[in-house]
Amino acid sequence: MPCVFPELPESGKLTPDADRWIQLYEEKSARIAVCRLVDSFGEDFSSSVLDLHDEATRALHSDLPLG
Repeated sequence: MPCVFPELPESGKLTPDADRWIQLYEEKSARIAVCRLVDSFGEDFSSSVLDLHDEATRALHSDLPLG
């Protein structure tokens, strides 16, 4: 299966190929992180956007290899 997301029809509904691509992507990406927090400085803050980023990229999971 190609690593490029299949083109969707004009209806925007997922095709079986797109469904399968998403399933494979989620299976394979569950074992890697795409970002890692190395250091921070300055004012300590938290935001919902930062929390979403860290969750989506698995930035705080240092036990996962970087992909």
